Amino acid sequence: MEKEQKRTASNNGKWRNFLDKFHVYGGLFISFYLVILGLSSLQYQHHFKLPENDSKKFWEQKIDMPGIEDNQAYKLAIRDSLGLFGHAPWWEDYKDNNSVHHFMITRPGKSYWVEVPTHNNVFKITESHNSFISVIMALHGLTGGGGALNGPMFIFIWKIIAQIMNVVFLMMLIITVYFWYERSFNQNKGWIFAGTFAFTSILILFFIWLIG
Repeated sequence: MEKEQKRTASNNGKWRNFLDKFHVYGGLFISFYLVILGLSSLQYQHHFKLPENDSKKFWEQKIDMPGIEDNQAYKLAIRDSLGLFGHAPWWEDYKDNNSVHHFMITRPGKSYWVEVPTHNNVFKITESHNSFISVIMALHGLTGGGGALNGPMFIFIWKIIAQIMNVVFLMMLIITVYFWYERSFNQNKGWIFAGTFAFTSILILFFIWLIG
């Protein structure tokens, strides 16, 4: 009986040691990914002006203008006709004083400002390399679905890496809850803090669902 208790205690100690190490090294493993997620989320919300590269390349291409009324679908059709890949951020879209339509197609390494012709089918494109911080910001959007898988291989690889990071992050959250349960289950203060945070999160989600 005593040997069995020692064996159980030893196994529990090994399991706890594994969880501790996974929690620490898992956090280090996904730290860069979380920094990218946080910074790019701020960029998507506030659209900070990022540094631009002075080196630009100008070219033109004649294509048939698609008869699409929806502006976003129209821009993506132009992107495909130009043989580009990337997304068209809605905030990078304007008409100049001459009512000429300009919009951006962007990917992590490059951005393309497209000038829509008013009297012919010749589109003017201004191509520029993005700064390093712009590349960091763009990685967030590449984790989503859509046509990103049809791009270069590095996008597909990044999506796999991001999924691995997400799994590790979820496992760390589960371990964190386990540690809390183990240490604070019998403490009223722990239940009050956890209940408050959980209720607040659920309330926010319910509010979002309610307003659609």
